[in-house]
Amino acid sequence: MRSKFEMDKIVVDILVFLALLSGGFFIFWFAYKRKTWASLISILALGLILRVYLSSDPYLHHWDERYHSLVAKNLADHPLTPTLFDDPVLETDESNWIGSHVWLSKPPIPLWLMAGSISAFGSNEFAVRLPSVVLSIIAIFVTFLLAKKLFNERVGLLAAFLHAINGLIIESAAGRVSSDHVETLFIIFVELAIYCVVLSLDGKRVKRLLFIAGLFTGFSFLSKWFPAFIVFPVWLFAYVQSGEFNWKNLISNGLILIGATALIAVPWLMHIKSFEGDILGDVLFAFSQPIQNHEEPFLFYWHQIMIIFGELVYIPLIFLFYTLYKKQHVRQAIVLLVWIMIPLIVFTLGSTKRHTYILIAAPAFFIGISYCFFHIYEVYKRANRKWIVGLVLIGLVVLPIRYNIERMKFFQNEPEPTLFYANKDKWMDQFNSSDVVFGLPENIELMFFTNVKAAYKFIPDVEVRRNLAQEGSTIYIYQEGEFLEESAYYALYKE
Repeated sequence: MRSKFEMDKIVVDILVFLALLSGGFFIFWFAYKRKTWASLISILALGLILRVYLSSDPYLHHWDERYHSLVAKNLADHPLTPTLFDDPVLETDESNWIGSHVWLSKPPIPLWLMAGSISAFGSNEFAVRLPSVVLSIIAIFVTFLLAKKLFNERVGLLAAFLHAINGLIIESAAGRVSSDHVETLFIIFVELAIYCVVLSLDGKRVKRLLFIAGLFTGFSFLSKWFPAFIVFPVWLFAYVQSGEFNWKNLISNGLILIGATALIAVPWLMHIKSFEGDILGDVLFAFSQPIQNHEEPFLFYWHQIMIIFGELVYIPLIFLFYTLYKKQHVRQAIVLLVWIMIPLIVFTLGSTKRHTYILIAAPAFFIGISYCFFHIYEVYKRANRKWIVGLVLIGLVVLPIRYNIERMKFFQNEPEPTLFYANKDKWMDQFNSSDVVFGLPENIELMFFTNVKAAYKFIPDVEVRRNLAQEGSTIYIYQEGEFLEESAYYALYKE
């Protein structure tokens, strides 16, 4: 017999799955009828449905969402001091990102946005994911605008559709994969910066646009550190081959771009020097040896792009190089290729490899695939063997849809909630700021959902607990779904 929860999930899964299929039909129908805005609104609506659906989990995810959530909650109280264990009662390990007091593992902007949402809506899963869902939808719209600017509206619509349904991007916005909300905000800030760079290439309002691009690059840097600098070579390569190139403008405009970036990034970099550790050195160190066991084969990313963007993604990549060779849409091809190839090459050379890293170039992949699709479509109309060309066209769209369905995990049973979450209503109001909890696997979650002073996975010896009690803390021990006060625990488990 299925539980009511399982039955409710099946019903929701059916509705969302039908929304995916019917939404896809109407999106392409509107586009075929040249109703651009109707198609775009349908794309944004579908993207919202998929993100809200996958963000509806009634628990924080283990990696890395729960840590980001707790740091964001603490930042709401003191925005300039990011902490994990905000009021540690035991000694912390500042070199351990899951056990430190001051927490500098990620830059502050995604955490600040989450902190603002938590301040407005409380310490809950909805508040944690809301900024990512909203900005992920905006990113879809920016992909449309960027592709339209580089090529035309129909390329923009297909690129926006591919962005809206991409399974890994949706999972990131929902907090289901590592880097989660950090990655989501990083994508939109990089994309906005490059959009401003592309607008500046028209020779109008150049300095203003590059200043704005620099600000967004600074926001990107304070979202995920050094990869944000992809904006610089995208602008440099595109500007050098443009008809507006001269050395004076190259230097002056470059200084504006860099200066605006520094305006955002440098104050935080100066601020964190007051804390222990060298987080920027640690980030760069990831290129010399793998950190946190994220070691993969040398060509890891070249294989991952096939999974993330569809098995035929290599065709658009080759086509972009062919476009350069034929000297067609040179500026557009350079923007996309630099945006794609530099992260692929740099991350390949690094020792630490994670599949979410390549999402920095996701909008460029979507636009490149869309541009290639419509070029192949023109070939299809005059081809002798239409079935071969038709299969390629179908594959470029259907394979990403299949990947979406795989990542959405329709009609799959959700894992059973742990005793901690199953009894959430019982303990939610149990704790105050003088309580300390030991022996709880979900210690991070407890500190997020409640005002408990501190919580730990392990149980220290009785002497440590007695000392804490003498200092005014109330000690709880977590056992099989129950929080036992020290006296009750001691009566049950003689020490």
